[in-house]
Amino acid sequence: MVAATQSWDDVLDKTGILSDSEIAALSSAEAASPVEGSPTVNAAIRKVVTAANPLAPEAARVRALGLLTMILQRSSTAKGGDLTMLGEDGAGFLLSAMKDDGPTGMVAAQAAGAAFGGAWAASDVLIGQRRVFLTEVCTKLSKPDLDETLCHGFLVGLGNSVRTDAVRMELARLTLSSSEPSSRGISIVAALVDPEHHHQVQVVYQSLFILWLLTFVKDPTGIALISEEMDVASVPRRLIALLREISADKVVRLALATLRGLATKGFTERLRREMVGAGLVNVLDELAKKRWPDTDIEEDLSALTEAARTELEHMSTYEVYRHEVLSGALEWSPVHNDEQFWRQNIEKLEGNQFEVPKCLAQLLRDSTNPVVLAVACHDLGEFIKNHPRGRSIAQQLKIKA
Repeated sequence: MVAATQSWDDVLDKTGILSDSEIAALSSAEAASPVEGSPTVNAAIRKVVTAANPLAPEAARVRALGLLTMILQRSSTAKGGDLTMLGEDGAGFLLSAMKDDGPTGMVAAQAAGAAFGGAWAASDVLIGQRRVFLTEVCTKLSKPDLDETLCHGFLVGLGNSVRTDAVRMELARLTLSSSEPSSRGISIVAALVDPEHHHQVQVVYQSLFILWLLTFVKDPTGIALISEEMDVASVPRRLIALLREISADKVVRLALATLRGLATKGFTERLRREMVGAGLVNVLDELAKKRWPDTDIEEDLSALTEAARTELEHMSTYEVYRHEVLSGALEWSPVHNDEQFWRQNIEKLEGNQFEVPKCLAQLLRDSTNPVVLAVACHDLGEFIKNHPRGRSIAQQLKIKA
């Protein structure tokens, strides 16, 4: 299999698809970044596409599609080059190849992602195909039985594409089912961050990489849209839970960088407050005790600590508690056993149609974490004890009093 991470010369030499003159033309094009309209270069690209035809053996198709991925990745940085010669026919060819559930589909996704993230990013003609690409990739990633190597490969393809605001916003708008929040584009990627779902750290890392790329959105509409989807997907809570469980430097670095982007780049206050509620300050304090060889980690720790503490200064004790509950990351912090807190804030628990008691009840039904279950049970007991109608409200919420 030809991986998208292999060197240019290595891929060119090993596929056996191109002649020496075509290899020389592509290599010089890489060095000079010309307008990719030369007959030799275009002929070489057509030959690669032909080699990846559906009648070819799978191994040959995979090699050809891997080479096409490399060409498309380089075209996205070439000055003036846009590979428009592939156009709608090229998009259709790659999208058709993506329907394969094996390595061919995976490498086709990597090639298509490289094209939609670079050469075809500004094409109005290919907007429909771009949507089909994102839908196809997310559909594959949402399958619970997807092989981890293939999962990683499809994530690479998605990561190749999420390089422009247009693609980022398209992914944020994507939903496979209007009735299931977990079927939305960003939610599908975010779920793959949960380490219990995978044995390969590369899957977690590549999922993080996509979430990190989304934080570079510049369009104001895109910032608002991605803020909402990051909130729906509980991205801050998931990343903080990940930082509690995993110690691989590259995963820690990317999780912190993503949280820093969400905390400091103009995304909504709600995301910052979810970070505080999910226990970010405590996690950062623990991480700061370690010696990190990567200076980026140290810088992100410092910037995030400042952002979290600033947000904390502007939040009341009840706001911190509410966001802790909504994040689902319950811990035995002092507020839970503070009788004065319950007496002073009991009426606030009626807010947003009793969202906090409802969330506590949902945690009792869904969580498998013994600490979360114990804290949720305790807090519902305090609500029943301190609220004048606590018992009847609990019965309405189907909580055994």
